[in-house]
Amino acid sequence: HGVVIRDGEVKATKTRKSPEAGQKDKRPWPNLDTLAVYRDGSMKSFVCDAKTSEEYLEEGAVQVFVFGPWLLSEGKINPDLQKASYYPASEPRVAIGMIEPYHYIIIATSGRPKTKYIGAKLLWLAEKMQELGCTEALNLDGGATVVMAFNNKIILQGDHGAKRNIGSLIAFGLK
Repeated sequence: HGVVIRDGEVKATKTRKSPEAGQKDKRPWPNLDTLAVYRDGSMKSFVCDAKTSEEYLEEGAVQVFVFGPWLLSEGKINPDLQKASYYPASEPRVAIGMIEPYHYIIIATSGRPKTKYIGAKLLWLAEKMQELGCTEALNLDGGATVVMAFNNKIILQGDHGAKRNIGSLIAFGLK
């Protein structure tokens, strides 16, 4: 599951060892990197085992999203994305990034190479987030779980025709 926090409540704590820890996981995808959202509206991305749920809470995190890999940290692109063998496929993807506190961007792509739209590679996604001014960003899920809705209408679906139950979402609105 990774470290998951929603509204300041810990939902899951079990994660993987990061590659920096020298551990190989039998199932490396998703790598369970995280993006913490703090009370002041700021976000920060981390490798999967950088912090425990208790450490996130002590620092003031109210939400911790998990999937990965992280795309941007402190304005720099994840160096693993430069490797040709690191998740090289063009896929439907969705990512979230922060330009500044309370100023976020979500990018969603559709398609696969054999369809009308070709999807996106992770490096492209990181570069696009950086180009748009993000300093922190995380790849969320992809494939049939990519859905973007606006005003109660689906405006983009990652794998057209493929349906998958989605257990959570990130929503923005006005109070």
